[in-house]
Amino acid sequence: MKGGKWAYAAIALIFMCQAVCLAARENTLSDLVNSGKPIKVFVKEFDNETNDAMIKPDIFKVELEKAFSNRKSVIFQVVKHPVESDVQVSGILKKFQYLDRAPLKAGPGAGGILLDAAASATHNYAEMEAYFTITDTKTSQVLWSDLVNVYKKKVMTPQDSVGVIYDKISRIFLSKSFGKGKN
Repeated sequence: MKGGKWAYAAIALIFMCQAVCLAARENTLSDLVNSGKPIKVFVKEFDNETNDAMIKPDIFKVELEKAFSNRKSVIFQVVKHPVESDVQVSGILKKFQYLDRAPLKAGPGAGGILLDAAASATHNYAEMEAYFTITDTKTSQVLWSDLVNVYKKKVMTPQDSVGVIYDKISRIFLSKSFGKGKN
């Protein structure tokens, strides 16, 4: 009987520890998304390491804020001041590249290579790489951070490519970081 009392005491201690751990747990992005409440977001201006005159961090910030506002599966509220936010988004624009012709990517078989060569000859290519960080405003805890790299092949001018790539990297970042939203 003595062993049984110790087992019950151990089980009770485990349950108490789990309850304390759950109560002390920090917010996660999943918690915010699944709460069903609008997530208040403050977007900081990104640092620019691209050395490309066409890349403007202030314009990127506006485009990223638009992407948050346009997201339907998760409701975001973009705020003007960090103290009003649940999370803050910051980052570094690492790389931007525009090419008159898309680079040739070897596909399976000769037919794939020929199709890619034909598309590469008629399409332009833009690529961007950015490092994103999402921080909890109250705790300063980093909730998510990752390097996001996207490219787009289509007919576009160098000036048009900037807006196209800003839009694509913003949407991919939102999908990677916040997921598909509450179903």
